[in-house]
Amino acid sequence: MDRFWQDTLDYLIAKRLVDHLVVAPDMFRQLLPTVRTYGEVNEGDTANLAALVLHKGLFEELDRPFLKAALSELHPSFANEVFIVLTADGEPLDASSPHAGHLPAIRRWAEGVDLHRGGPPSLREVGTPDYRLFAMDGRYLDPLNISLSRGQVYSQNNEDGILAEICRRIELDRGTFLEIGVGTGLQNNTRFLLEQGWTGTWIDGEKNAAIASTTFADCVTDGSLRIIGSHVTAENINHLLDQERVPMEVDLVCLDIDHNTTHVWRALNRSARVTCIEYNASLPPTLAIEAAYDPLASWDGSNWYGGSLKTVENIGRSRGMSLVGCDLVGVNAFLVANDDVKDRFRAPFTAENHYEAPKYHLLGQLGHPPSRQPRRWSLKQD
Repeated sequence: MDRFWQDTLDYLIAKRLVDHLVVAPDMFRQLLPTVRTYGEVNEGDTANLAALVLHKGLFEELDRPFLKAALSELHPSFANEVFIVLTADGEPLDASSPHAGHLPAIRRWAEGVDLHRGGPPSLREVGTPDYRLFAMDGRYLDPLNISLSRGQVYSQNNEDGILAEICRRIELDRGTFLEIGVGTGLQNNTRFLLEQGWTGTWIDGEKNAAIASTTFADCVTDGSLRIIGSHVTAENINHLLDQERVPMEVDLVCLDIDHNTTHVWRALNRSARVTCIEYNASLPPTLAIEAAYDPLASWDGSNWYGGSLKTVENIGRSRGMSLVGCDLVGVNAFLVANDDVKDRFRAPFTAENHYEAPKYHLLGQLGHPPSRQPRRWSLKQD
């Protein structure tokens, strides 16, 4: 049980609400004998109701007439990032509380308004039948969490959306990037940025680099993109970048070369404000462990590759960066320079706090397939 659930339980106990009828999500049934779950109540069950525990991501499971009646008879007396507790007695919550900001939209839903656009976060929208498992973890309703940020233009796991959200928070507009492991350039984490006016460098094997150089020839010609074709190792990475005069400081580094990812990142002498790096989610987040370095190795399709999230956290800390989150699928970790973190991301910045287990069944292109030709996106600030 995370702190959001525990804080809510502590409130119910402290106010002696547990001695009376409480309606709450299923998990509370194991803790409070008087609890009735969302699926067990209807409009006529508000007469003896002492408290309604509203989960901001699961409230749609409640009977609408019941919720409408409860909202008219009870008032909010407690709220945190995940829950709002409505009670008949007790001191009302300050209406200006930021954690109660979902209430107007929840009231509209109770009146029959569809909230799937512009309403409070609905974990059903994650796009998986496992949404209730996500709801059990309060991290996903924390507004400082980045894992559910949406946007998949050319990336594989919503990295486009997560990077856009990180850049928004640290006020980074058009910048510079270095991505190591870009494939042929059609699907990676920085193509979308390139097409928005960013400049930078791509590195991949000679075959993929040759294809990317042909496809993105205009970007190479106008100087917005460098493409380096080479097998990357911890020994040659800095030499390759020095040869192409890649700046020592860039805004974004993305690194995904499977087996040796953490080893090459540890050797890299370029600094960045933001880093997106692949981690091995099969490894426990409490262990600083990684596959042994082998400059000739390539991924064999098994879970023998890369480093754990704790390894990524530790390398990042040595580089003056904080781990601020992972993508939902459990592929990439995101780190931000300590000077940029401030209060913009979910603390603590540890592997244990931000770990995402492998959910590779969620992989796949969302929406229409990506363009196979380079494009230029126009940013309109009306």
